[in-house]
Amino acid sequence: LVFINDAASERLGISKEEVSNYFVSDFEKRLKDPDAWRLHLEELKKTDHLVFDGLNVNQKTGSNFEAEVTVRYVNIEGVGYVIASSRDVTERKIAEQKLKESEQRLTDVLTIIGEGVWDWDIENGKVWHNTRWSEIMEFGEGIDYHTNQEFTSRIYTPDRLMAEGNLSKAIKSSDFFESEFRIV
Repeated sequence: LVFINDAASERLGISKEEVSNYFVSDFEKRLKDPDAWRLHLEELKKTDHLVFDGLNVNQKTGSNFEAEVTVRYVNIEGVGYVIASSRDVTERKIAEQKLKESEQRLTDVLTIIGEGVWDWDIENGKVWHNTRWSEIMEFGEGIDYHTNQEFTSRIYTPDRLMAEGNLSKAIKSSDFFESEFRIV
């Protein structure tokens, strides 16, 4: 290392005075292996910059933290340098994991109860649905959204005007509504 700022000094547990005693591989666990560092450097030289998820270790405490790292390779008067900036994303990663677990629980509950469920993004015209709804509507395996037109086209023709009217009224009034119609 050549230089680190105050924030990096604190996160990495390295004083600015001792910075030249450290290499990236001392604190970036995903680049510990010399081959990983070599490949990283080769890739970096081919592009403007790279952004990757790092796993850093604080040199004083030994604690690990997730970091989002942006790196760039520069050549100054024939000497190559890697310029990096990073930010601690531990809290974001924890939140993402909790969200993923919550989504999985919801998916599990919907699977267990066997109900078809959908959610319509009116502005974008997309309707997200679960696997059971896709089975009911025969949209095909692996399809998790469709357009409202695709849905409407499956409403039994004699029921379509009534269903569209109920829906239009509900959108205008923003009130709860129930609508019963047949699907083909």
